[in-house]
Amino acid sequence: MYQGTMKTWLGPALSGVLLGTIGVSIISAYATLLFRGNAAPYAVWGMACILIGNMLATLVVARRSQQQGVVVGPDESSVIILSGLVGSLPVLADPAAQAGMVMAHLVAACLGCGLMFWLVGRYRLGQIVRFIPYPVINGFLFGSGVLLFLAGVGQVAGQSVSLQSWPVWQGFAEHWLAIVMAGGLAAALFWVPPRVSSALAFPALILLAVIFFFMVSSWQGIDHAQLVSQGYLTPLGDHAPSLWSLSFASLWAGVDGDVLWRSAPTVLVVAAVALLTALLQIVALEQVLGEDVDENRELRTYGVANLLAGVFGAFPTVSFIGDTLLNRQVAGAQARAATYVLAMILLAGVWFADVLLAYMPIFVMAALLLFFGICLIVDSLEKARKAASSLDLIITLFVGLVVNLGGFVEGAMAGIVITSLIFLVKYSKIDFVKQQFSNHTVPSRVTRSGDGKRLLQASDWLSVYVLEGFLFFGSAQRLYERVREDYRVARPEQCIIDFRHVKGVDATAVSMLGKVAGMVAAQGGVLVFSGVHRSLLRSLLVLRSESVRFTANLDLAVQFAEDRHLARLARAQQDQALFPFLADIAPYAQARCFESGSVVIRQGSGAVGLLLIMSGSVSVRVELPDGQQLRLRKFMCGTILGEISLYTGAGTVANVYANERTDVLLLSPEQLASIEQHQPGLAITLHKAVAAVMAHRLVDTNRSLQQATL
Repeated sequence: MYQGTMKTWLGPALSGVLLGTIGVSIISAYATLLFRGNAAPYAVWGMACILIGNMLATLVVARRSQQQGVVVGPDESSVIILSGLVGSLPVLADPAAQAGMVMAHLVAACLGCGLMFWLVGRYRLGQIVRFIPYPVINGFLFGSGVLLFLAGVGQVAGQSVSLQSWPVWQGFAEHWLAIVMAGGLAAALFWVPPRVSSALAFPALILLAVIFFFMVSSWQGIDHAQLVSQGYLTPLGDHAPSLWSLSFASLWAGVDGDVLWRSAPTVLVVAAVALLTALLQIVALEQVLGEDVDENRELRTYGVANLLAGVFGAFPTVSFIGDTLLNRQVAGAQARAATYVLAMILLAGVWFADVLLAYMPIFVMAALLLFFGICLIVDSLEKARKAASSLDLIITLFVGLVVNLGGFVEGAMAGIVITSLIFLVKYSKIDFVKQQFSNHTVPSRVTRSGDGKRLLQASDWLSVYVLEGFLFFGSAQRLYERVREDYRVARPEQCIIDFRHVKGVDATAVSMLGKVAGMVAAQGGVLVFSGVHRSLLRSLLVLRSESVRFTANLDLAVQFAEDRHLARLARAQQDQALFPFLADIAPYAQARCFESGSVVIRQGSGAVGLLLIMSGSVSVRVELPDGQQLRLRKFMCGTILGEISLYTGAGTVANVYANERTDVLLLSPEQLASIEQHQPGLAITLHKAVAAVMAHRLVDTNRSLQQATL
């Protein structure tokens, strides 16, 4: 039983101690990065506050996270942004006041992150990460990696460096040994642990580097004071304050509200960067661990953790993928318990902060910064290289360069602008004309006389453009150029633009559509907009005029265009010529007249015979089960009705209403039988005419079905 208990707790204890030791080392490196210069004597105090805050954040996440055994710590990108912000603060004469100003910015940044995390999670906006262009995020990581790398170089050389301060690098010759030591340890940390199965490889390398350094120093007879004077150990100062006898009044005396207010935009950038990092880490852990989580709930958890840690002035806290996987591997099912052990190690580090900083070689802390910088650089470049487009690598490098030369705000703006421009250029090249038709391929569902059909098919007088997507300045320009080219070649009389698949238009697109309307009007035609959504009507109604019309759907638009074309040709009424056999069948037929709105044929009635429409027009409507009626077709003068029920003997399948005063000739089944008996030649001519009508209607129906699938 004792052995079983030892085995149960050995894994989480080992994992917690290991990760806690690494965490204390990393936080010590970050603390010296911020508490430098005039605030350096207070680095121990700052480190203690950060350790306490990180310990509290660890406990909150361990207790409330859905992902068991998650290890949290300072966000590298946020640390480097804060480092640049702290470096730009005014220098105060009092070291305590300087340290207080640094701590005030840490508190503001961590509390801001916590509030943003919680609000985004509370209002379930965690999916925002899906809308940020990934090359921009990758560029942030690359830029942060370069800044961390430069911070490590600057720390070991005892001065601040950046890409703009390249001439300063020429004075690094005197620090060549420390730089080589830091670079060698960083390379070992990057190369050895992934190739060694033991989880102790990372802390063992750090411990061996420290032991070897002091062994060599002792062998050469160099004492602690000399190591400090030579820049190998951190100079905490002769009057470094005790953790427990610190005057908070002196710390907050230097906090300037105006300085904090001017730093607010950068603090917001810190919160936004930490938010993106947290979301990416949550999603990545979800994929790696194979455990579904609610990202908004996790954000609320991290929000509470950062709010609590921010009271003590900790760094913005996010999850660590590598450390979490290491914890799950070493601690197994007790990974959550290991995070409690980790928290206790962080708390213990508070009492040993002064010892750690006094005896932790600067090149070791610089090596940690170099290591994390190299990891971010390599990881971001590898992801960019594997991306589908080579532009992703260019954008990543560009954003990283702007971050280093201008800042994170400038990098974010530059990245968003360049990705938006690239998107607009690519999007504008997409063909927004989903389909293009003419009067030969998209007839209306109006059955016209044979002569009317011949007139409608006699020339290329109609162009129809079915659009899709969002119509903006780029796509609208391409549409205008396409219509202009079509009118230059074919000069169609009428034009229809179908909007049923269009999601939006901008002001430039409306202006370009006005130019299209002017082009159509110059040909004596009308531009018809069909299927315009209500959300777009307000924008497009400004174009309404005699040369611009709106219809509810494409079929009504085609019908309007056909009617206008026939009227323009003055050939709409051709009654007697439409039925060459009219004089022969007139003795057998019965003349009927229907007023507007009256029923010509009732749905479900028996066969009434053939109806020849001599004037006016009728509409065919089907009564639906809910009592509503759906219009199928409109029949103009010169057409035939009733043939289906006549030949099948079944009841009529739709209601037929007169649209206006309509005159018809009715040839009943009995009268048709009389013609077949007494004038078989006339009957054959009549049946052939009806067969031709049915064939044309079948072709029209097939075309209508094709249009319905658009």
